[in-house]
Amino acid sequence: MKNKKTIFIIVVIILIVLGIVFLLIRTRNKTIFTQIKIEQPTIKSSIETTVNIESALDRNKIQIPSSLPTYIFDSSPISVNIATTLAKKLGFINDVTMLKDSHN
Repeated sequence: MKNKKTIFIIVVIILIVLGIVFLLIRTRNKTIFTQIKIEQPTIKSSIETTVNIESALDRNKIQIPSSLPTYIFDSSPISVNIATTLAKKLGFINDVTMLKDSHN
């Protein structure tokens, strides 16, 4: 019985020593991370910030109109000949059919 106690104590001591060695090896190889403050990136420009633009226009020689023409809607129907010519130019091959407008 004394022999079994001695073997048990030796096995427990060996396991404790192996556990301590394992922990020491594991913590020794552990990578230590340190925080480094990184500066905010900036874009450095080699382009000149001031651009001198010279106008070649002479304000006295430019004539700006005081009024402009506007589009006037013509509600009169187009003729069959004009519609046929227009349809052919747009690539239609069928005959033109004139329909009555519901507003007229």
